[in-house]
This record gives sequence, structure tokens and C-alpha cells, in this order.
Amino acid sequence: EKKGFPDLLEACAELARRGVEFRCDMVGDGPLEGALARRIAGLGLAGRVNLLGLRRQDEVKRLVQGAAVMAAPCVVGEDGDMDGLPTVILEAMALGTPCVGTDVTGIPEVLHDGETGLMVPQHAPARLADALQRLLSDATLRCALAGRARRLMEEEFDIHRNAARIRAVFAQAA
Repeated sequence: EKKGFPDLLEACAELARRGVEFRCDMVGDGPLEGALARRIAGLGLAGRVNLLGLRRQDEVKRLVQGAAVMAAPCVVGEDGDMDGLPTVILEAMALGTPCVGTDVTGIPEVLHDGETGLMVPQHAPARLADALQRLLSDATLRCALAGRARRLMEEEFDIHRNAARIRAVFAQAA
């Protein structure tokens, strides 16, 4: 539930109604897979939205690198379950793939709206569709966001830099 895939499907249905050309590949599996497959069929999205199931890490990397945009419409589940900061966003940003995410938990720490990606509220499929359409139709914006996101990953998530920062903190404490 916390991945927000039902909202993504509604956004895809909206894109289809608008006549936007797209393909949405969803990687992974889980307890909602059957419900998602039924919803895809019910929304008339067969052939546009594909449930790819589990994939090897190298395949996922290839898919993310080849994508025009990565959507992470995370939500806080009814039981309070939520992603802290979905690794898939960090990975996509590091690979140079522009991201659309929601204003949930740690996502705003790295996904700065209009700077390193596009941000929408959770449970707002129409706003998600707007953001996806904006990125799909504007290659210049995709490149600018992806470039700034990649630089953020290099600056803030480089293991050598972070290890040096930690060493400096411990050196001062000693």
C-alpha cells in the first residue's frame, strides 16, 4: 500500500484520457499484485501498464536508466506504514533519471520540487498525472532535473565523502 501504486494507475488512466503516449513498467511483486492487475484491466490500461514482476538488479538498473521518468507516488498506509526514503528514488537520481515523488516522510529531503525532481501531494492522481505529463513532454526539464539530482547524489551520498565527515566528527569528539 505504501508504494501508492493505485494512485499511479489512476494517473496513468488520466494520461491515457488526455491522449499522452506512455508506457509504465512496474517492477516487483507483492500481496497487491492481483488487485493491481485487475485494476489495470478495469482502467483499460493493458499494454500501457505492465507488471514485470521481480527482476535481477542489473535488469532493474537498465530499466531505470532507460526510463524517461521514475514515479514514486508513496503514501502513508491506513495502518501508518510508510517508506522512510525509498531507495528507488536515490538509485534513479544517481542514474540520472528524473523523478516524481510525493511529499511523504523522507522524500522531500532529496526531491526538491522544481530543482531535483517534481513533488506532488500523496493521494493526488490528477496532480501526479500533471507532473508526469510535464516531464514526458519537456526533455529540457527532464535533463535539468536529472542533472541537479545526480549532483545532489554525488555531493550528499558519496561513501568516501560521508566517511570523511564521520571521521571528522569523531576526531572532534575525541
